[in-house]
Amino acid sequence: MQYAPTMSLPSTPPASALPYAAYPPEIAAVQRLGQYLGNQVQAAVHEQSARLDDVQNAVGAHTRHTYEQMVHLQQQTEMNNRRMAELKEQRRRQEVLVEQLHAQKKQTEAHEQGLHQAAAAARWHAFSATPVPAVAAPTTAPAVAGVQVAYGFQEVPKAPSFNGSTKVQMRKFMDKYEAYVGEVNIANAQHPDGAQIQRAPLSACIDPFSVERIAYSEIGKASHELTEEDWVRPTRHAA
Repeated sequence: MQYAPTMSLPSTPPASALPYAAYPPEIAAVQRLGQYLGNQVQAAVHEQSARLDDVQNAVGAHTRHTYEQMVHLQQQTEMNNRRMAELKEQRRRQEVLVEQLHAQKKQTEAHEQGLHQAAAAARWHAFSATPVPAVAAPTTAPAVAGVQVAYGFQEVPKAPSFNGSTKVQMRKFMDKYEAYVGEVNIANAQHPDGAQIQRAPLSACIDPFSVERIAYSEIGKASHELTEEDWVRPTRHAA
């Protein structure tokens, strides 16, 4: 190849051409690049750490909420258990009370039945008792008009009766009964060799229902176990 004698190659590159990188590179540029990359990495690390903190906070809040719910549920369960135990105890006490009431009712019914049976027995004993045979009045001593004649006597003392409930009434009855006993004794003394008036027992002068009540509450014995002295004591000491 031949060139024209007037052409020549440029000795320096044009100004618009890119310069070649300097070698070795400048320390300042490398430091700036390293600082930039370090800042980028640090920013990424901070961002990731912030995300992890957010996740941990969310998990912690959820965990605390769940724990509080569990504690509340446990407290509610314990309260329900205590309430159920209290209701069960109340029901047991009510059942015991009902059983006691039934037992008291049976005892009351049995006591009332015993009172009725004792009263009926007392009435039957009074009606079925063998009467003392009457003795005819003597013909030599005619009875005075208007005077009762029985057992050879012109007048038979009448036994008092008692169906009261107070101690004052009992005392008055006892006074009448003692007067009645005195009249019977006087009448029998007037006829020592003749028929004798049978004195009515103290218990026979008292109403059957009052007999059971006095025997149970005042004397503390069954009516069929009482003696004459048992009847005299409570009536004599009545105020």
